[in-house]
Amino acid sequence: MSSPRSTRDTRTPRRPAPARGAQAARMALRGESVRHEPFLAFGRTNWMLMGAGALAAILGYVLLSRGDITLAPILLVAGYCALIPLGIVWRERPKRESKPGAPGGE
Repeated sequence: MSSPRSTRDTRTPRRPAPARGAQAARMALRGESVRHEPFLAFGRTNWMLMGAGALAAILGYVLLSRGDITLAPILLVAGYCALIPLGIVWRERPKRESKPGAPGGE
């Protein structure tokens, strides 16, 4: 019984590609400036959505303390499960330049 043939070429070992972080670390060690694009860049819309979520949650707790069992849970769920997460993941779409002759263009 023969063993299955390997599809990997063993003559030339492949080196893994360096990660982006490794290149940034090398630049920093050389004293060069390293710029990173922020992972979560919050704009005005993000802060408005998160603020509305916090406000809805606070209002939900106030109503809950006063005995309201209908609107309070709705506000709490909307704040915690919809508005705050939406505020975290929301990204503005880049504005497209309109071309002459295109609909909406000049």
